[in-house]
Amino acid sequence: MKARKAAAAARKAAEEKAARAAAAREKAAQEARERARRAQQQEERRQLGVRGGPPQVRRQSRRGDPWLRSRKRPVDEDPDGQMQAGKRSSIICKPCHDAKVRCSYSGRPTTVKREGGSNPTGERLAVLESQVAQLLADNRQLRDGQVKANTYHRHFNRKLDWLITDAARRRRTPPELPEAGPSELSKKRRRVMDSDEEEERGRELEMEEDGEGEEEEGGGMEAEGEGEAPAPTAATSEKGKGKGKEIVE
Repeated sequence: MKARKAAAAARKAAEEKAARAAAAREKAAQEARERARRAQQQEERRQLGVRGGPPQVRRQSRRGDPWLRSRKRPVDEDPDGQMQAGKRSSIICKPCHDAKVRCSYSGRPTTVKREGGSNPTGERLAVLESQVAQLLADNRQLRDGQVKANTYHRHFNRKLDWLITDAARRRRTPPELPEAGPSELSKKRRRVMDSDEEEERGRELEMEEDGEGEEEEGGGMEAEGEGEAPAPTAATSEKGKGKGKEIVE
């Protein structure tokens, strides 16, 4: 029963951890998308601030348009005097000169003028490349975290299966009998017996010393009655633990 409860608790913990990891991955992906969206909005606002409005494309008409020629004429210049042969290629009108673009009036190829910088498309591409690189880095981190989580779950499931198998094996096999030999209780009893023997030896030594003193005091009396009765001797009972001494006459 305990093994089942432990297995259920372990499975529940693994599921909760997997749910937390999935929520963390979803949150990280959402944050990455939000960062990309904010970066794109900032780039659009920056470009609008530089250009002062949405991008406008001004396409020049054909080179032989008379209306364009009259509009692109140089300021304070005589067009009749400037339209001579060999001079038309060197004439640049004031609007084209201020805008630093090739002038159609001078006979050069027509160009497309785009406001807001020389190459805004390249800047936008650079911003998009940085955003893509950031998204790839976030994706790589999420993939590494997923690999680690899968490895942990695999090891955890293996350990759980081993615990379940071991618990089932223990339930099937009978408990092992204790081996023959001195137990802890017998060791304690042996220590008590050793201490009792030491106390008994100490009492015997004390009684022997007392007996020697009595023999010295009554030496004369023993010499007179040697033939009548033997001298009293002190002895301890073989069973004795605290029974005192017995006098044998």
